[in-house]
Amino acid sequence: MRAPWALASVVYLLLALALTWPLALSLGSALPGYPNVDALDTVGLRGLFLRLIADPAALPMTDGVYFPVGYPALWLMPNVVDHLLGAPFAALLPFPLSDNLFWLVVLTGNGLAGHRLGQQLGGDHRAGFVVGVAWAVAEPTLREVNLHHAPQSIAWFAPLYLGAMWRVFTAGRLQDGAWAGLWIALAGLTYWYNAIFLAIGTAAFAAWGLSTNPAARRPFLFAVLVACLVALPGMAPWLTHLDALPLADPSVSPAPLNMREALEPVPEALRFVVEHSGDPADLLRAAPLDRSNRISWPLLALALWGLWRGETPRGARLGLLLCALTGAVMSLGPYLKWGEDPVALGDTLIALPFRAFGQAHPFFARLTWPERWGLLIPLGLAALAARSPRPLICAAVIAAEAFLLSGNAPLQTISLRGLEQWRALEDAPGAVLELPLARGGLQAPLVGLHARYHRQAIVNPTLLPPGTQAPAEWKRMIDEEPLLAYLREFEDGAYPADPGPEAVRRLRSLGVAAIAVDAMPGSMLTEGRLNRYMMGVGKHLGMPEDHGAVLIWWISPPEARPEPLGLEAGRRWRAEQARWQTDHPAPELDTLIEPTWDARRHQPF
Repeated sequence: MRAPWALASVVYLLLALALTWPLALSLGSALPGYPNVDALDTVGLRGLFLRLIADPAALPMTDGVYFPVGYPALWLMPNVVDHLLGAPFAALLPFPLSDNLFWLVVLTGNGLAGHRLGQQLGGDHRAGFVVGVAWAVAEPTLREVNLHHAPQSIAWFAPLYLGAMWRVFTAGRLQDGAWAGLWIALAGLTYWYNAIFLAIGTAAFAAWGLSTNPAARRPFLFAVLVACLVALPGMAPWLTHLDALPLADPSVSPAPLNMREALEPVPEALRFVVEHSGDPADLLRAAPLDRSNRISWPLLALALWGLWRGETPRGARLGLLLCALTGAVMSLGPYLKWGEDPVALGDTLIALPFRAFGQAHPFFARLTWPERWGLLIPLGLAALAARSPRPLICAAVIAAEAFLLSGNAPLQTISLRGLEQWRALEDAPGAVLELPLARGGLQAPLVGLHARYHRQAIVNPTLLPPGTQAPAEWKRMIDEEPLLAYLREFEDGAYPADPGPEAVRRLRSLGVAAIAVDAMPGSMLTEGRLNRYMMGVGKHLGMPEDHGAVLIWWISPPEARPEPLGLEAGRRWRAEQARWQTDHPAPELDTLIEPTWDARRHQPF
């Protein structure tokens, strides 16, 4: 029993390495996916989560951001299973190695979970490889990994739930009901809407099982009970503070990424949703990468073969087909589209089931990413394909087709080359103030990325969801602290008077240990503007330590710290880094969410 699972684990780990290639060559200087604001958010929140669990008495607050005032960062994390899984890696290993091992575990786990479903439906490990490989390379999952969406990338629990439900309806044991309840509860705790997707998507499958096997009713009800007992305590802190969750506020809708005339008939709250909806042909297309629900051609063929010739009961096969169809229809969003524009009959848009779903309850209306329903498509199709002939060959063909036709296989790679120099702040005896202080919009989360290297609290703001505000007390501090006011005037182009040693002492008394300037080429500051910081601020605070990617003024220096490069060596390092970026230009990607390359398209983020 152990040997086949050990072999399967190795196979899916190798597949994960192939899917992320060439990440394995740079586990300490890159991340999987393409750089976007959500990726930065995931990276930064992982660091904040460590600070949250280190001081549970302060929950939901942490002073890891907006220091020293702090922020209720827990409410920015309605899904914490991914952070709980990633926390041991982040606590014990340096970044980004910690996150890369986490992602390899996620991808390997996806394959193993699918393998378990295939083993149960197909009867042996060879069948397991068909479903496992299909699930590991499923477009909806790889799409989310490429976006660095950790909760949606952990796709372990959907196939485990379906396999447990299969046992409920065929064996009728209470223990199978307990497993089914546990898996759907964990699916919901990982990403709330996943439990809804599974409940709706497998409704027809459940109807078949309950109608054909009356003995399954008790374990089915037991599954519902276990799901509630497991999920509700985990969700209680968020459900009882739902009004405090910015991501759950139905009155705040994200704006469309590309507002145009064709979207004007769409209600304002649904324009972003329509952008993220596919048209029917999207199910056969690999682009845009971040919306794709491309159906695997060999998997579709094997599923149709299983539907026609399968040995499982006809009702079960139809239930699995309806699961896939539910995902396909719901991923089309609230209105029928052709291409990128909604289709209208006269002045009336053609509403689809997703529209009724969103109107059923405000909580459902907060699902603004209809493409995520696509998870049900490979789930239903892979289950139908479990009894395919020549399963190992079929698994190999499914994998090969994904690498040939999917835009998300292999995944993109985010270079972090040079950012390790932010570790110079690791031993700082207090918080870090990062400059430019006036770093707004999509540049704001970069501060959280740098914090993963130095592990210190940051005075700076972070990018908050629409409709939320920075703490009022923090805003007052920014306005009233003399040194911060001095820096803001300097960044506005003035040459303010010396703030004096008292201003430095005040900042030190707040717990700030260092002022750091982001000097990475391709970031916000050119070499000329860096020189202005060195000469202008340096006239009053002394010359900074030059570590290449970061300049540091120490307010409270640690007893021991890394040796800086020096000003001339720092300039040479930045020139070399700029040349490397020019020699390694960013790829052109077909995405809705634009990659956060800089204007010169050299440097990620």
